Amino acid sequence: MSITIEALRKLVAKEIRSSRSVLIESPLDSIVGQEQTGDHDKDPSEYGAEKAKRSLYHMGTQAQQLHDMIGTEDEMDPQSEADIAKSAELLEKVFKALTYVKQHPEGR
Repeated sequence: MSITIEALRKLVAKEIRSSRSVLIESPLDSIVGQEQTGDHDKDPSEYGAEKAKRSLYHMGTQAQQLHDMIGTEDEMDPQSEADIAKSAELLEKVFKALTYVKQHPEGR
């Protein structure tokens, strides 16, 4: 019996989803079971907002997973703490800039 790569991916994805993994979002979700959105004839450089929204969705999902994994009494690696703080700072910077643009459309 032979099995195709696609069938193998689906089997692996199904097994990961059925296991008691800590991760809610499987890395295989982007490979199996999700349809690509958007106009495939469009220049990839024109996908800015779509790519940003996709990244924000995954960041939010992963941030929630991390939040749930870390206990208030857990010891954190200093580099991980610094990376989380820097990520929060960068996200807030983008949030404030976009909020300003949305509130002041005449300033474009």
